[in-house]
Amino acid sequence: MPPSPWSSAPSRTTAGSSLTATATRPGRFILTGTGSTAEWEAEAAKRGLPNKKNTPAALPALIDPKNIALMEEFGVLTKVEMESRYEVEMEHYAKIINIEALTMLEMARKQLLPAVNSYMSEVANTAATKLAVSEALSVRSETKTLTKLSADADAMSDAIDVLQDVVDAAEALTSESEKAVAFHDNVLPAMDALRAAADDAETICGEDYWPLPSYSKMLYYV
Repeated sequence: MPPSPWSSAPSRTTAGSSLTATATRPGRFILTGTGSTAEWEAEAAKRGLPNKKNTPAALPALIDPKNIALMEEFGVLTKVEMESRYEVEMEHYAKIINIEALTMLEMARKQLLPAVNSYMSEVANTAATKLAVSEALSVRSETKTLTKLSADADAMSDAIDVLQDVVDAAEALTSESEKAVAFHDNVLPAMDALRAAADDAETICGEDYWPLPSYSKMLYYV
């Protein structure tokens, strides 16, 4: 077998010798973590590194004067092009969240709430039937289910109203940057609240009534 070109190549500098030795030396790499843990956040802060945790907070770096100057110095992008990219990305972010929010509202109003109400009607009819047979029969289980589902339905209804209000307020803004911030700060938390109420209702609502596939169905019955 001919000798390795790495080992036989003459090294002209100390750096070259070091690189050759590193490239030819076998070894193992150990990767720990993703760089997103609390320890790495503290390390980043210690090193003075930025830690922007959402898109509207990170995108203003595109229009930071020092970044614009750097792009122009090397002929990569002009100031106008940097500002254009900033506006386009902020608008894109707002539109994506808006579409998701409107889709969620549609599903909650036309699928989830009707499903919960239909199941409550079924449970109520079961309780009424039992009492019609004999008032001595217990309807405690039905009462507990109705009480919990009724609370979930109210929570979903209230969350729908709140989400619609914050979506309308965000859509009314004329500045793309303000709109993106509003969708992140106001719309996403309202979506989380509606999701929480729907998730809770899903654990109680009858499987035949719930209009969306459960995780178990998607995993094991597809």
